[in-house]
Amino acid sequence: IKTVGESDPEVLHRIAELTPAGEMKRKFEAAVFASLLKSDPEEAMKQAFETKAPVIATERIATVGLSLVSTDPDKAFELAKTMFEKNPDALNLMTTIRYENGSSRSGEDNETSNRLMTSLLAENPERVMAMVLPAKAEDIGQSAFRQLAGTWAAQDLEGYAHWVNGQTDPAIREPAAVTLINRLQNEENYSEAVEWMMSLQQPSRDSQLPYFLRQWNRNSPEEARLWLESADLPEDLKQKLGKALKSP
Repeated sequence: IKTVGESDPEVLHRIAELTPAGEMKRKFEAAVFASLLKSDPEEAMKQAFETKAPVIATERIATVGLSLVSTDPDKAFELAKTMFEKNPDALNLMTTIRYENGSSRSGEDNETSNRLMTSLLAENPERVMAMVLPAKAEDIGQSAFRQLAGTWAAQDLEGYAHWVNGQTDPAIREPAAVTLINRLQNEENYSEAVEWMMSLQQPSRDSQLPYFLRQWNRNSPEEARLWLESADLPEDLKQKLGKALKSP
């Protein structure tokens, strides 16, 4: 498809029009759009905005955004914002497209939007997090905010930790800190992870400590035991956690 489109975009466009609805038609249409983006970026952007189907619009807007990250990052951020307005699930890898002929496909169509957001994280991660923050705090756990927080923590743990430390709204800081704790656990940095865990609000902290300490105990039992002995925790909770360390 790429070879045909590069040699004669008009031929590719005619083939796309004649192809029955389904995955192959989508591939031809995507190739036509990529060709249009090279020859007429303004028209490509116009078509992306006018696309009705949310998943296809997401892919096209993300494609345009990716082409601008290095030359016009502000415009790329604007396009990313529009992408989420059109499709709040833009990063959901389980999105399914169903065609008129009964076929369907899932997942791959969000690769472009994920690449766009990863590129924007490298440009300005704080701006990305502000952009994808959901209107309702209870939606953070299932949102792009949580997913991109994990990506940022994987790319730049120190920078992400500094950002989390600057958050004053518990509705943001708590889930953001949990992402950081999980990352530190994955790196087996339990001493730093437990410091962050102790900064969580009490219900969340107390519910997560037993599992955390059991994992720490499996890797470094002496460190886990010494920390618990010196921890500033209610005595009844200490006893409960001590039992958790002894359980298999």
